[in-house]
Amino acid sequence: MVKRMDVKETQHMVFPEGEDLSDILKMTGAGRLVPSFYIYKKNGTVEQIEIGEDPILKIGTGLDCDVILDEPAISEYQVAILRVGDEAIFMDCGSKDIVQFNGVKRRQLIMPTESRVIIKVGATWIVYVGIDYHVYDETDSVLLRRSLYAPSDESLGDILLQHMDKEWYSNRSPILIGSHNTCDFRIKGTVVKPLHAIIYFTPDGVFVEDLTSGKPGIKVNGAPSIGIRPITEDIVLEVSGMDLSIYVYEDIAGQCRKIFEDLNRTPSLMLRDLQDLDTPLIELPESRQKLSVGREVNCNIILNHDSVSRHHAYLQAREKCLHIMDNHSSNKTHINLQPIEKSTAIPGDIVGFGSTKFLLQYV
Repeated sequence: MVKRMDVKETQHMVFPEGEDLSDILKMTGAGRLVPSFYIYKKNGTVEQIEIGEDPILKIGTGLDCDVILDEPAISEYQVAILRVGDEAIFMDCGSKDIVQFNGVKRRQLIMPTESRVIIKVGATWIVYVGIDYHVYDETDSVLLRRSLYAPSDESLGDILLQHMDKEWYSNRSPILIGSHNTCDFRIKGTVVKPLHAIIYFTPDGVFVEDLTSGKPGIKVNGAPSIGIRPITEDIVLEVSGMDLSIYVYEDIAGQCRKIFEDLNRTPSLMLRDLQDLDTPLIELPESRQKLSVGREVNCNIILNHDSVSRHHAYLQAREKCLHIMDNHSSNKTHINLQPIEKSTAIPGDIVGFGSTKFLLQYV
């Protein structure tokens, strides 16, 4: 039995006719920033892509994606990034789970819009920086550091990376090491790669990963370390002859389990009301049962809105997509503002019943 959700008619926001998808999200407060993507190439260089103010960004093999990747395993639309209000929502919407956000394989990550997020899509590393590149001073990381997600008291970090008078605490944000301006710990040197190594937190603990494929590589406690290595105790990480001391505090394994306890279950799909972001989310559990949408009280999802028909549409959630069938409604059912009779939406799409607008994402 699917619990019915009653979504009341809202007076907070009315979307005018003729708006495009970007305009709709901008009305929620998004689009004030001009973020950038930094793509780490296999030859060790970094390509910067300036996005503009569009609050809808996509990564995949499709020619209309903002970041186009050439890897066979990647879907046409593998990652959708939408800025809604003061949040940036990163979603894996591809057919295969081949995406990591900040070192963790997960289907969704929600961060403040000004955050930096490290994305691994297939074998490609991408750094997303939600700071306006027009005002970001690449010679000074203060603005970048302020944009990183961090606890209110950074001294409570479970990892401390230290070199001489420089130090960096973290208890969930990845620590990126290299010569590029997006790195937390920037090291200059002819053999230092733009993205040289990364320290990140996962449900299984903390790991350090060499991003140079061993050329020139890193050393841990004096021995070469290629690939991924767990950090369970204090170590010395050597990058280009520079020793970085890494200190581990308290029960780091327990802390990681606590941080990522939300990953213990497979995320289900949900609809988020874009006309009132404070409206309760409509969760769409995967089921053989079709969910009815409309104004009638016997519908599974009740939308009390004049533009919605009494029995407007039917939904059926799958693992990473939503099948939608319009029920001959008066004001149509839409996916990304296009009327449909029967179609499929993926996370990152905007679904409309009449004049209502919902973002399809994970819960």
